[in-house]
Amino acid sequence: MNKIIYSPLGGGLGNRLGGLINIKFIANMYNMTPCIQWPANNACGCRFEDIYVSDQVDTQVTWDEKAKNNPNINYLYLIHKLKYAPYFVKNLNLSLPNKTLIECGSSPSRQQVMNFKNYNEIMLTTDNTWPIIPIDVQSRILFDLNLQPCLKEKINAFKTREAIDRNFIGLHIRQTDHTSKIPLENYLSHIQSILEQNKNQKFFVCSDSRDTEDIVKDTFPAAVVTYPKDSYVKKYDEEKEWTTHYPARWEAAESPKKEFGAGGYNVIRDKESVLEAIIDMYLLSYTTVSNFGAVGTYQQIAKRLSEGRRINNG
Repeated sequence: MNKIIYSPLGGGLGNRLGGLINIKFIANMYNMTPCIQWPANNACGCRFEDIYVSDQVDTQVTWDEKAKNNPNINYLYLIHKLKYAPYFVKNLNLSLPNKTLIECGSSPSRQQVMNFKNYNEIMLTTDNTWPIIPIDVQSRILFDLNLQPCLKEKINAFKTREAIDRNFIGLHIRQTDHTSKIPLENYLSHIQSILEQNKNQKFFVCSDSRDTEDIVKDTFPAAVVTYPKDSYVKKYDEEKEWTTHYPARWEAAESPKKEFGAGGYNVIRDKESVLEAIIDMYLLSYTTVSNFGAVGTYQQIAKRLSEGRRINNG
């Protein structure tokens, strides 16, 4: 059976789920086995199987480049940028006729995707969801993922207790490491303007910053609901900015003693913070997710989950 492997050594939660959508799409298109090498590291402190039941992907695949010299197998390596490539990609012997490397930026072209059928094994490191994949297909793939029961129970219990549904406006307030983050004051003004029109409007707010959630909830105590989290993203180096660049993610991931931060930034996302971010993401998906201030992939994934639920319910 031909297989496609996603190897997200870097990337946060939203990016990794985007990469998962990509391999599931290709696997369905060309009857390949979807495989994941999803390590727990500074970028994402959880393994795939800490979050989801491993019933749709192969999580047992291991990478052994020395074994990938079978002349009867055509290998494809699909990467975002060569300078961020894993060490084994940089050292590939591309003179071999059965090994191909494509540097595709954020996504491959439609023609490149059509050519995927010519390969027996594909390894990709691209995180962002490919725009060539229809929105309804992305949504169905995400909806079909089976959360671990303990996470599902926490999500359902909180959703029921707070009566969270599409009457809530869902706001994701990305702060910390995102270079295009929007000032918190803008979000507070946005919430205030909505409440001036409808004083009974409810909001579900989630953020990667504890201070942000506390300020929003304290400012609008009757209108804002937040999920009580114990862990948030932390700085690797408290003396530097969140967006301080460190050496490339791959060298960091391959050398634990020299691990600098997640995806080249000054962040560490431990296991508990990732699990609680998943809970936030799914709760957000039960609301009417606002586009206000949207940055990064997290909010996009929540909207895809919401659409997948709508499609499934007819």
